[in-house]
Amino acid sequence: LGLVAAGTVPDWLAIPAGVGALEAAHRAASLSAALDQLNISTIHGYCLALLRAESLAAGLHPGFAVDAEGSRVREAVRAELADWLPEAATSPAMGRLVAAGSSLTQVGEALVMLVTAGVEAAELALPGAEEGWQRRLAELGEALAALVEVGGGLARVSARSSLTLATWEAVVQTRSLLEIPGQGELEAALARLTALWPENCRARLRDWGRGEWSASERAALGEAVGEATRHAGEAGGHLEPLLTVRPAQLAAAAGVLGGLLERVQERLRRSGVVTFEGLLRGAERLLACHPAVAARERARLQQVLVDEFQDTDQVQCQLVARLCLEGPPGQRPGLFVVGDPKQSIYAWRSADLAAYETFVAQVKDAGGEVHPLSVNFRSVPAILAEVERVIAPAMVEKPGVQPAFQPLLPCPE
Repeated sequence: LGLVAAGTVPDWLAIPAGVGALEAAHRAASLSAALDQLNISTIHGYCLALLRAESLAAGLHPGFAVDAEGSRVREAVRAELADWLPEAATSPAMGRLVAAGSSLTQVGEALVMLVTAGVEAAELALPGAEEGWQRRLAELGEALAALVEVGGGLARVSARSSLTLATWEAVVQTRSLLEIPGQGELEAALARLTALWPENCRARLRDWGRGEWSASERAALGEAVGEATRHAGEAGGHLEPLLTVRPAQLAAAAGVLGGLLERVQERLRRSGVVTFEGLLRGAERLLACHPAVAARERARLQQVLVDEFQDTDQVQCQLVARLCLEGPPGQRPGLFVVGDPKQSIYAWRSADLAAYETFVAQVKDAGGEVHPLSVNFRSVPAILAEVERVIAPAMVEKPGVQPAFQPLLPCPE
């Protein structure tokens, strides 16, 4: 604006070589006139506008509405359960759920959660479920073996703490059981895990995974405390699902919910109801299935800037990729994303570090560049040095789970 009004150039704005003052002022005036053409919105807002413009291609009711409060979803679930009630009485899968302590009310609550999360009925099919649970058992065994290797000092500390002793014995015994051939039959293995891991020991393992060691435990581990914390966190992450989910009950739930979910979603489609997650999935599916729509969007957009990219999930990453990384190179909008993988903490909102890392790799494959922003303007060098000393050893890179430690540089001023 200074260039437009008075021809002055602020210190932070470098005029490209070969561009004179008059040309720079002309460019500034053009940019100033176009500022009100910037389209700024949330990613959900963008998806809503796209689906509104292309509702028929997206297979949506032309007058669809977003169920912001979730009341329409709950109403559809209640109506579908009422229609299904006569079938429920003779459903073997529902009978198994009732025998396990579940109720029709809980089925309804699960349906609301699934619809809100945008899960499709086909995703509830469980092919290879047994293999998946066996894989998690193997990953638990690997994490516990690594913890035993670096945490031997805890055996000495455990003599002074009954909880440390019980937790360490659970670690060692579980690791030993999972290494014995023939001990990995799923139902038997899950029963043994339940017996070996009472809640107080699980809580202690969670503490270790967060780096909450007692003074004596920390002293016994010495320099291995960072590795022990990482391995305990991994072990806890594998252990909790194994102790809280029962495969047979899960299969029965999938059998009941699959058909009901499809019927609820069809009821919502007929009523013109879309969830927030449905906006994302609908927009991504529209761009994937309708190349002409995707081409028009790419032509309409010149530059795309996405901030806080570490909070995205796989669907959002695919959506941005459809717009900016697909199609002829000369017909794509420019892309600039800002994200800090160490701030990817909203897992409850589907933030997915693995999806973030995969997207960054896609950008680099397409010729993009990654520039770290590591200058810290808030802390003096002594604080930054202490942060690096304490955190760097524990922040070991693990793809999809933990980004590498990035040293912070003090501001030169």
